[in-house]
Amino acid sequence: MSLSFRVISLSELQQANDLIEFGYAETVQGPPLNIDWGWYQNLFAAGVIAICGCFDGSKIVGFVMIMKLADLWESRMMANVVALYLLPEYRQGFNGVRLIRTAEKLAKAMDCKKIRFSVSRKSVFKGKPRSKVFIGLGYSLKELVLEKGL
Repeated sequence: MSLSFRVISLSELQQANDLIEFGYAETVQGPPLNIDWGWYQNLFAAGVIAICGCFDGSKIVGFVMIMKLADLWESRMMANVVALYLLPEYRQGFNGVRLIRTAEKLAKAMDCKKIRFSVSRKSVFKGKPRSKVFIGLGYSLKELVLEKGL
C-alpha cells in the first residue's frame, strides 16, 4: 500500500481521536487520556511543535509530533519526538521507516540539528525490541530515561 505523508495542523490531529486513543492505549497504558488541547494550541502557534500525518488516501493512519527544544550542552536546537504512532495494519514494509524519515525531515525544516526518540522497553517489532529498528537507521542509545509522577 502506498502511504502519503504531510504536515498537518493541530486541529487535524484532534479530529483523529481514535488514532490518538489507539496510540495511547498501546504505548502508555495509563489512566484515561485527557489532552489539554488549548495548551498544545499555544505551543503550535508558537512554532514549538509540528505534526506530520501519515495517510492512506484521505484516512489518517499514523502521525508524529515533534517539539523543538534547546540543547544546552551543544548550543543548538534539537527535536524531541513527543508522539509517534502508526496503526498496526500499516506497519509492514517500510511504512514505519518512512514515518521516522519524515520526522527527520520535519525536524530539519524546524532548524533542528539533532532528533531524539524515546522508545518504550515494552515496544517490540517482529519479536525484537523496537530500538533495533532505530539502531538500524543510524540512531544510537544515548541515555536511560527515567520517569516519576509528581
